[in-house]
Amino acid sequence: TRVGLEELNRKLSWTAGLLSFQGETLAEVTDEFNRYNRKHLLVTDPAIASRRIGGAFQATDPDSFVSALRKGFGVRAQELRESSDEGVIRLTSAR
Repeated sequence: TRVGLEELNRKLSWTAGLLSFQGETLAEVTDEFNRYNRKHLLVTDPAIASRRIGGAFQATDPDSFVSALRKGFGVRAQELRESSDEGVIRLTSAR
């Protein structure tokens, strides 16, 4: 299968510390973030797990990603903190 240059660059963005998404589900996106961080994102609401996400985010900055979810995707986040860089952020619908 041939892959266009733009798609190839998006798929390899992790090599520059970015995670780039184009229509992946929130469940898939959080799994990808969890690969790079000790602070894990946990989708506990099935109503939002299938929401489609697009954009580029710093792989090691889940807090900025969560901020974008709060502002643009109607997601509520509750941090269960063990330390400043560990723990779990529980994601649910803000509705």
